[in-house]
Amino acid sequence: MAQDASLALLAAAAGTLDVLGFLRLGPALMSAMTGNGALLGLAIGEQHFAAALHSLAAFGGFVLGVAGGALLLDDAGDGWSPRVTAVVSIEAVLLAAFAQLWLTTGNPRSEVVVYALILLASGGMGLQSVAVRQLRIPGVTTTFFTGTLTSVVTSAMRAAEPPATQRKLPTSIIPQVVALTAYVGAAAVAGLAAAHGAHVVALLPVGVVVVVLAGRATAGFKAISNGKNGSC
Repeated sequence: MAQDASLALLAAAAGTLDVLGFLRLGPALMSAMTGNGALLGLAIGEQHFAAALHSLAAFGGFVLGVAGGALLLDDAGDGWSPRVTAVVSIEAVLLAAFAQLWLTTGNPRSEVVVYALILLASGGMGLQSVAVRQLRIPGVTTTFFTGTLTSVVTSAMRAAEPPATQRKLPTSIIPQVVALTAYVGAAAVAGLAAAHGAHVVALLPVGVVVVVLAGRATAGFKAISNGKNGSC
């Protein structure tokens, strides 16, 4: 699977979980920790301490995910290595548990279930964030997009300068735009599904992550096969 497609699918998982978290779990955001900080401050300011605890739980889950991923990727080389695959595989397990719990519990959910859903989703997003960071693609993330948007606009403005000072668009702008578009598109789909009570949308995050893993496995098998054929 092409790297841009993998990034788009991972960004779609993040967009879906952020919308589900905002609408049904707090509100709290599962991947966008800057926005989550704003929600936390708002909840504290309005003295909605239950909502504040939901945001704190999302922070905690995300931090645990990043910490776990960082430990697994310690000393790993840049790019999509077997260790990155392992990290994303653990993410898939967490998101599968999230989907199963989401689909088997109705509304209103108990606080225990809400916290479990928040920790599973935000933990998965923390793992995803550190895995994509290991790819070392300038300005590309799948869980927070303020920096991505800044990079895209800056590059576009530089490319629009007069010919004497004009710079070419960097190759990284394509995966940046693709990831941002996928995040927004998936958020729109999740919002529409939630508005119509389509709980099956909770399967989307784990589904796209599994597709990414399958694509990486297929690419690995092809590389091994080509290597064997080349040595014959």
